[in-house]
Amino acid sequence: MPYPMSTRIAQGFALSAALSAALLGGCAAITVAQMELPAALSGAVPQVFQGLRYGRQGRFDLDGATVRFERSADRLQLFDALSQDKAAVSYTLERAGQLAVRAQCRARRTEVSLGVLVGAARPLHVQCEWSGGATARLDIAERSAAAGTRQEREGRYTEGDTVFEIRSVHRLQGSPLPLAQPAGYVVLRGGQAVGALELTDSVPRLWAIGPPAQQQSVVHAAVALGLLWDPGAMAP
Repeated sequence: MPYPMSTRIAQGFALSAALSAALLGGCAAITVAQMELPAALSGAVPQVFQGLRYGRQGRFDLDGATVRFERSADRLQLFDALSQDKAAVSYTLERAGQLAVRAQCRARRTEVSLGVLVGAARPLHVQCEWSGGATARLDIAERSAAAGTRQEREGRYTEGDTVFEIRSVHRLQGSPLPLAQPAGYVVLRGGQAVGALELTDSVPRLWAIGPPAQQQSVVHAAVALGLLWDPGAMAP
């Protein structure tokens, strides 16, 4: 059945992150906890998905570019034994003086239930393809894991000769306890962090360093992951 257009996913994540921060800070004011960043990115200025809302379609601004998108998420429930989650997003990124970049992404995940036990028969798999001003591909897969453990994900973004490794991040700044859901993603090139995407708040933030062409590739991948409704976090 279709998921309702709801804010409860991001609100729930923000609440859990805020509670973690409150527990760490005692009586300090509650703020949304932030993802733990690699040292190489600690001095970089983050870019914000300015104007992004919770809807299935819309637009927002990102570092001088305009992004228009459509997205969806659905769950098929077969009795109480099998559930199939699907999500999709498409976006167009337009920047003055450059060809528009278009992306198409889809994600799938299948879970089986045996009594109180729940497991991923087919772990989350995300695939994206870009055209127009960039020809690229992204593949990210979730590692098979028992219920209640971290849903770690890793994959690759390939654009011509440029290859990035992408890994999920599950730690918050100042917290020794990892989250089950990703707090965001880190982008690596040759083992060195060149970008990151933070998903702990309702509006994603991203970091990108290095040459302009490399930063734009990081942005392309980060926008896709930032817009995709996560099947692992959705509720029917």
